[in-house]
Amino acid sequence: MKTHEDIKALAERIQQYADGRRWALAKLVREFPSLGSERAFRDMRDGRFEDYNLETQEANLRAAVALIEVLSESAPGEGICETLGPVAMLTEAVKSLVKTHEASPARVVVCLGESGIGKTTAARTLVGKFGATICMMEANVCVGDTPNAFLGALLVALGRSNDDIPGGKAARLGMAVAMLNAKRRCVIIDEAHHLGRDALNTVKALVNLTPGGFVLLCIPTLWKRLESAAFMEARQLTTNRLHAMIELELGGADVAQYLIFMRPDLFDEAKKSAQPAMKILAAAKRPGGNFAFVRDVVRALESLESVAFEKTLAEITRKRGGGK
Repeated sequence: MKTHEDIKALAERIQQYADGRRWALAKLVREFPSLGSERAFRDMRDGRFEDYNLETQEANLRAAVALIEVLSESAPGEGICETLGPVAMLTEAVKSLVKTHEASPARVVVCLGESGIGKTTAARTLVGKFGATICMMEANVCVGDTPNAFLGALLVALGRSNDDIPGGKAARLGMAVAMLNAKRRCVIIDEAHHLGRDALNTVKALVNLTPGGFVLLCIPTLWKRLESAAFMEARQLTTNRLHAMIELELGGADVAQYLIFMRPDLFDEAKKSAQPAMKILAAAKRPGGNFAFVRDVVRALESLESVAFEKTLAEITRKRGGGK
């Protein structure tokens, strides 16, 4: 069966990644919890599929492979630094949300942060680690304030093919509710600031009708809208339905950690020559300062000399339309 072949191929890809790092099976499943137990992964790898839900196993393996591909294809130091503030904060919030009792009304996490601060990267890390327990969708401008479009995107994220999704809003809502009740999931909605009042009311309905958790990744403008009178019906998301609200900011400690992570050949806490560079970049001021800005500077950096660093920073800042 093709499913069996696909599962074995995915498991073998993961095993190759572990072998390349000389990881024992115990370390592999610790790094990628979506794989389940050592026995479960070994069975998938070796083609022993009896008594397993293969749809779930395949989804979990695919999530792990997706994260492995990001890590494998990155240039040295450009993988995912899981100890950065934004990644760590969102990880802890989602772990807490997953552990929340399904009867609790407070099952919404609102994660605020300017563009490029690390919200999407942090969320993808969680999906890669925890697989089918977490699904992620993007609320782009096409979704906007159209509940039907929102529900269609959600159903695709939950694993439905476009051919299997009904056309009507009521039918789509019913299918989403059924899927989210069949297995408790945590739904991460990226770019949630694109959602309008009706789409946010649809999220509120899903929270009321299902036991899962919902995470809204957004820039601060969404929070302001949710606090306005025009969004009165959706305000439950930020009152009695709110599990946690976290705000991600670019801090100096994170900048320094990011520099060391991305370019350990140049930056080291023990090297005095690295300290001026860290301080210059940590103190840089520009609209929406973010990790993407830090990344651009580090990629362009060719010298640790103070003058060269300041020139590089000024040039990158000028191109991105900001100021020091």
